[in-house]
This record gives sequence, structure tokens and C-alpha cells, in this order.
Amino acid sequence: MPVRKEVLSRFSYTPEDERGDFKIGGGESTKFTIQDVDRKRTPLKDLEWYYWNYGPLFRSLNLKAASIWGRGFHVEIKSEDKGIIDLCTNSTLGVPGFKQWCINESLHTYIYGKGPGELIWDDTNKEDKEGKPVKDKHGFVIKEEEGKNIVGYNLTDPKTMVPKWDKQGYIEYWVQKITTKTGTQEEQKHKPRKVCHYRFHQIADSFEGIGLVETNLSTVNGLMTAKTSSRDLLFRYGVPFVHVTKTGATAREIPKLDKIGENFSSKTHLSSSEKIKVDLVGIQSKGIEVKPHFDFLQEDLAGGLGMPKAIVFFAGETVNRATLTELMTVTSIEVKTYQEKLSDILENQILAPLLIANKLEGKYKPQVVWEPLDEKGEKEILENFKLFSESISKLVQQGVYTKEQAKVIVDNKFDFKVQK
Repeated sequence: MPVRKEVLSRFSYTPEDERGDFKIGGGESTKFTIQDVDRKRTPLKDLEWYYWNYGPLFRSLNLKAASIWGRGFHVEIKSEDKGIIDLCTNSTLGVPGFKQWCINESLHTYIYGKGPGELIWDDTNKEDKEGKPVKDKHGFVIKEEEGKNIVGYNLTDPKTMVPKWDKQGYIEYWVQKITTKTGTQEEQKHKPRKVCHYRFHQIADSFEGIGLVETNLSTVNGLMTAKTSSRDLLFRYGVPFVHVTKTGATAREIPKLDKIGENFSSKTHLSSSEKIKVDLVGIQSKGIEVKPHFDFLQEDLAGGLGMPKAIVFFAGETVNRATLTELMTVTSIEVKTYQEKLSDILENQILAPLLIANKLEGKYKPQVVWEPLDEKGEKEILENFKLFSESISKLVQQGVYTKEQAKVIVDNKFDFKVQK
């Protein structure tokens, strides 16, 4: 898929007004203004196309989204009031599918820059005689009674869920495009409390958010182009063929050599009184060395995604279980950053409306707390203890350590303190 250069940048610049021409101070910076018509964004369908069609990008973003919840930690909702803890826990962790909902909406945010997930409240809608929800003059469903509890979470398509902003920059309501059973298009309006808006990168675009696909689009496009070119080259020149020659062949002997060349295969046995030379001809490259350019693109994408190169491409000498496990610890700082952003999203867009609905706002402020990523779980500690103890026992049997020395080593290794 071709990518236009102007689509890859959010802002457009004329040759006279290039980035960096505006000085800070002296009133020069006030000349730089961004109008709505100047904003250029890659269409969401193009971002989705790259996600589905480029394997390294697909794997990396899925892994990043899953690592937000990840191994070795969980979510707790802390508050001074047990009733608040139970209310918040039952409406989040206690709802089936909540964890996967968070991971999927995080994935949408990486791809599109936003993930509008729908909250399902136990509202009572006003219905007409046919059982259809009744809407007011503004297009909102009329409620017989506003719910107080969240009973489910629904994934929504970022391409069909569009926020409508007021003059102060707040989301006034959401518009969702729905395809009916008859194939017609309808619009459904949702109040803000029904949609939890995921946005991780807000500085680049305070309205839509910006994802990791768009920021790395030029590199991904370069890699996909190189992949296609390499594949075409392989099919065109990669299958070697046999070239049969005879030194000093005459015009009368050439048809005989052609016949031998046509019939030659791995199962053919040549028998001739003539002196024949058989060459296996394959790719004859006389071009530039392309590997450094491939390496540059791969390293650029790995850096742009914040993932080690071995994990992004799952290739090379470094790909083994121990190395990949060690490489994943490198991303722990970035994961913590996303966890903090996710904490704000869950607290402000789920827990805060929940407390308001139950008339508990202002009294308590529950927080989403993540267990440290660098702390090992109980099962992992026990497995490491078992392996280490078996190794020490063998050294004791060989006389390298005494039992007393081995006990001191194990206690220091795992910081054990025996209670007397």
C-alpha cells in the first residue's frame, strides 16, 4: 500500500515556515499557530491495514498490550472504607472479561491512538410498545432509572465511535455508527459515562491521541517494501539452474549439449565421451550490500515500538527462552509508565462515575495500585529455590561445601530467616 509523504506528518509546513524557524521569546513564537485545516492524520483504515498485514508489528503490539496487565502483578483498589473497596472491585475485577477488555482497549490505543470501550450500566431504559428504547429530542435514550452499578464491558470499534467536543475541549457525548439487521446505518449517542476513553499519547494530539503504528509508519512501509522486493528477487533468481558447456564445441555438437541441459535433473546420470562442464548458476548479485539497510530499518522499528529487536522479529542468534525473558525486563520501565496512565483512566472514567452514581463522591478516593513488576511470584521463588538447592546438594556430596556452609549460602541467597 503506497503511503503519501504528507499523510505521515500531523502538521504541514511550507518551505518558508519550516520547523525550527520560530524563536522562543521576543514574540516570535506567537506567530506559530496550528489551525484545524493544517492537521493531517493517517486514515484509521490504513493503520489497521498495516497492523493486520505486517507480522512483526502485529506481534509487538499484541505483546505490549498484554504486558500492561502482564505476569507477576495484579490490580488492587485501595481505600479507607471496605464498602468502597467491595463496590469498586465488584464493578471492575469482579466483572467477567474486565482484564481482557483492558488489554484489548490498550491494543486499540497502540494502533489507532484511542480505544473507546463501552461501560454497561444496570440502567432501566424507557421503551415504546415495540420494546425499542425511546429517545429524546437530542437523540439520547431516555432512562426510567439511572443505574448504580457497572455490570459489563463492551469492546467498541474506534472507527465507528467518534467523540463530540464542546467549546472548552471536553467530550460532550459520543456518536456510534451502527449497522442494523436490514443493512441501514444508524447513529447512537452515548453520554460520557458510558464510554471509557483510552489515550496513552496525548501530547502529540490532545483530541484523538496518537498510536505506535502512525509514529512508525514510514519505517514499517520501508520494511514491507524491502520484504516484497526480496520475495520477488527470490522467485525470479533464487531457483538455481544448470548451465552445460563444452570446450571447443562445434555447431554440429551444440544441439547435443542443449538436449543434455534440458534433461538434466538431480536423478540424471550423464554419460558422454565428450568433455562436458556443468555449472550450477544461481543469484549473481553485483549490487550494493543491503544487509546494513535492513538492520537499520529493523533497529529503527524496534526502537520506535520500545521493544528489543529479538522480540520484534523473533529471529537471530539471540532468540532463546533465557534471552527473551531477560530482554522483557528491559521494557519494565515503559510498562510501568503505561500502567500509571491506565490507572488514571480507570480511576477517572470508571471509579469516579461509579462513586457519583452511589452518592459517595468526595468522601473516598480509591486508587488502582499495580504490584511491582520486579518482584517474583511465590511459585517462581519456590522453583528457583528447588533448582538452587539441588545444585548445592550435589556440591555438598562432592565435598566442595559442608552442610553448614551450604545452609548459610541458601539462607543468604533467598534471605531466609528461620523462626526458633
